[in-house]
Amino acid sequence: MNQWEEKINRYLKRTPLMFSRDFELLFKDDYFQKSIGTIRAALLVGLVLYAAFGILDFFLAPPSLFTLWIIRYAVVCPVMVLAFSLSFMSVFKKINQPVICCAVLAAGLGMLAMIIVTIDSEARLYYYAGFILVIFWSYALVRLRFRYAVAACWAMVAVYSAGDLLWQNCMMTRNLLNKNFIFISANILGMMANYYIEAFSRKDFLQRLLIATKQKKIEEEWKELLDRNETMTTELAMTRVIQQQLVPREAPVSGISSLYRPMEAVGGDFYDFIRFREPHKIGIFISDVSGHGMPSALITAMMKVLILESSRLKNDPAKLLHHLNDFLNDKTGENYITAFYGVYDYHTRKITYANAGHHLPLVVSDKTVRTLKAVTALPLAVFRSAEMTKFHHPIRNQRDVLPANAKLLLFTDGLIEARSISRPQAEFSSVLGRVVMKNANKPSREFIQSIYAELVKFRESETFKDDICMICLESSLGRRQKA
Repeated sequence: MNQWEEKINRYLKRTPLMFSRDFELLFKDDYFQKSIGTIRAALLVGLVLYAAFGILDFFLAPPSLFTLWIIRYAVVCPVMVLAFSLSFMSVFKKINQPVICCAVLAAGLGMLAMIIVTIDSEARLYYYAGFILVIFWSYALVRLRFRYAVAACWAMVAVYSAGDLLWQNCMMTRNLLNKNFIFISANILGMMANYYIEAFSRKDFLQRLLIATKQKKIEEEWKELLDRNETMTTELAMTRVIQQQLVPREAPVSGISSLYRPMEAVGGDFYDFIRFREPHKIGIFISDVSGHGMPSALITAMMKVLILESSRLKNDPAKLLHHLNDFLNDKTGENYITAFYGVYDYHTRKITYANAGHHLPLVVSDKTVRTLKAVTALPLAVFRSAEMTKFHHPIRNQRDVLPANAKLLLFTDGLIEARSISRPQAEFSSVLGRVVMKNANKPSREFIQSIYAELVKFRESETFKDDICMICLESSLGRRQKA
């Protein structure tokens, strides 16, 4: 909480009728803006009533009519007209309280003057009532602040008391107290009303100021969050570009195609093609980091570097995966990695591979769909290689032979675990066999694009809860290595 909020909260606990200079200036401006309409209405109503009661002068005090009308129409009404006119000028914002105070004094003192000049004692009682109305008007309607209202109304009572003493030529007697009793009582009641009106106005001002302060703070924090979000979005976009450069833009040999659709700006799926001196060999690596977003993307970047510096192990898939495992252990937080690495020989159609918890690739021919021979170890970055061997789950090499004119489909679990939006219980794995058989005769690129189109149709959306990554290798093509 900043000093401004602390100061507001301190004022809210006791709500004084005078703030520090900075707050008081703000309050005066706010009070004027919220009161100007009421001030004009009260001045106008007071003027109209004061003028209209001149009709009663004709009936109540005919002998004093001329003097009464001089007071009413030549003195008081012009003062109130002037005050009302000033309320439409810009200077009124600075002098509104003194101007209103003058209008109040004019109305009250004018009524006292009428009491004095009225000859008929019975008619005088009506002007006493008018004086009380002025007091209530001053305290409750015309929006005088407390100190101005108290000063003006008690001044009028003091003037009446002094005038009564001089007029009656007597001392402060019980008779004078009896006459002042109603005026004093009206003042006390008016003071209470005016005090609570101003206290409420000040408390309302403080609460709105506190809300505005907090809102400003929220807006500043929101702007800061937007700036951070913009920065993060820019950085994510740059990270996405960098990550896309980590995976091959094209296969080093013909007959291999890939498709990668990250769920977020950056993903945890990764694949790579490893070149050999022998043009008839190709290494294929695919992995899936648990979780999503930046942590997974950082791990894939580490794997790219590790694969590049492990070229001496590329002929032995098991050793390469063991090397990755031992390096990544204790460096991935709570994330683990499933991985598959295989070396394919186009001359013999043999594939030597090792698997660390990854889904086994599918072998697709014209008539059958099967997986590679089962050999599975624990995912990477869970245990060290020595511990995996101790638990009888070492990463081992396995060999298989692909049929002629077959396809090898490698994928991450985002493909088979994708669920239909309208049928959440249905996974794409339930229709994958039919889909691959349906498209078995298509070239590798059309093959995986057709599978992806079927996936989108099955999902009923192009948004997925996990990254989608597929690689298709044609067993009898791709013998000519690309330049």
